[in-house]
Amino acid sequence: MKRRNLIISGGVLATLSLGATATNASLQDTVKSAADFRAVVGSDPLVYVSGDTIRAYYPLENTDQSVQTTDKAEIIGDADSVIGSSNADVPYTTQKGDVHATELKGTANQLLYDGKTQGSGAKVAKSSSRNAIGEWPPASFSGNIVLVADQNGNILGIDPGGTPTSPSTVTEQIASPGNGCSGIVGVRDIDDDGSVEIVFIDGSSQLRYLEQDGTTQKVSNGGIGVNNGPGVGLPADFGRGKIEIPFVDGSNNAALVDYQGNKTILKSGVAAKSPVAPVDVNGDTVREYVFTDSSAGEVHYIEDIGGSNTEQTLLAEGS
Repeated sequence: MKRRNLIISGGVLATLSLGATATNASLQDTVKSAADFRAVVGSDPLVYVSGDTIRAYYPLENTDQSVQTTDKAEIIGDADSVIGSSNADVPYTTQKGDVHATELKGTANQLLYDGKTQGSGAKVAKSSSRNAIGEWPPASFSGNIVLVADQNGNILGIDPGGTPTSPSTVTEQIASPGNGCSGIVGVRDIDDDGSVEIVFIDGSSQLRYLEQDGTTQKVSNGGIGVNNGPGVGLPADFGRGKIEIPFVDGSNNAALVDYQGNKTILKSGVAAKSPVAPVDVNGDTVREYVFTDSSAGEVHYIEDIGGSNTEQTLLAEGS
């Protein structure tokens, strides 16, 4: 089995038409800089936006595929089932302010929220944000919903069973945090109390989380860098026996932080202030920290987290 470096360098971005699927494409064909690599999540695959196309990179197969959409994607979120089947779906916000969900492996694509018909109602964030999928027990909606930030700094829940053009059937204000909300990081049991919390970015690029009783907590040492999208990824267990949030701080450090504010700098000054992701790059069931290098625009990862913290250019196993 061969291994090869995927070097991401400058140049013209090569993208595919919306709806097309390219198999066995190289990651280097679509990612030329941090602006082209808005990573989100996935132990397999890594989902990101290049240009306005959602793409999925499968490390072990070394294949890079476009994900079918019906409009240009601006913001995406972590993949989970939300539109009916057991397949994972990717929630995305378009440049027009609509919210969709599309199957990662399939053809189903559903408009969940029609931004054009909301009138004076809530308008969802359309840039430098994140969406998420999860179940939120306090909500009136049941099952998985899509969570987004609106332009007034509120956390909105979007019901896949609602009517996209009717705000009262499709949206519910989950919370109105005192410090605002600019993006949803994920729905996870961040504090290990047996109940999930909503981890979000406040209006000052500070990480916080929402408890089910409606209170919010600040994640100390959790200020994130923002340039080509928010420098944060889905909370995950990186093999250290607890949930940690991967992020890039204001000094370009690749870091992890837990809910108590215990911050671990994995590598200093190496990461672009753009999204990161927990990904099982090498198939050993332990997630690595994937990020964009701040100097060369290459996609790198850090392995053996908490041990050697070895930085590598993204290597994918291919045949």
